[in-house]
Amino acid sequence: MNTHYETQRLKIQEATPDQIPYIMALEREPESRDFVFQGTREDHLREIESPVILLLSVTLKSDETPVGFLIAVVDDHSHVLELKRIVMGVKNQGFGREVIQGLMAYGFSTLGINRLWLDVFTDNPRGIHLYQSLGMVFEGTKRQAYLSAAGEYKSQMIFSLLREEYPR
Repeated sequence: MNTHYETQRLKIQEATPDQIPYIMALEREPESRDFVFQGTREDHLREIESPVILLLSVTLKSDETPVGFLIAVVDDHSHVLELKRIVMGVKNQGFGREVIQGLMAYGFSTLGINRLWLDVFTDNPRGIHLYQSLGMVFEGTKRQAYLSAAGEYKSQMIFSLLREEYPR
């Protein structure tokens, strides 16, 4: 597995097909399923094979225990990195914050991006708080942009961070 970056406690590497069941299970956990899209095995295989999509596993450096994953899309032309999905199976340990801080450093330093952005459902206060606390700027809301499995329209808030705003 190709390591993209490491943080103090975590190793973030390219996911492999044998990790897809774990990724799908995390997407469907009760604490996560209302806040992230659920991909199929085929979706995740396409992400692994894509030259512009990063499907990355998150493991502990100490013993390689899996703790989560993320999906990001790299737009080399416009120097943009979109965080599509992040799910931590181990909650309340600060792993999500650590992964995103590492992604910021990796994106701005290694990939040479100018902009990192994401969207978050308006009913996800934990995610909203995290992104705001990391210095990301609220850009606006896509109103009723997604029809959930429960048949309700959900709105999404857009947050971003530009290279010039990134605290090195």
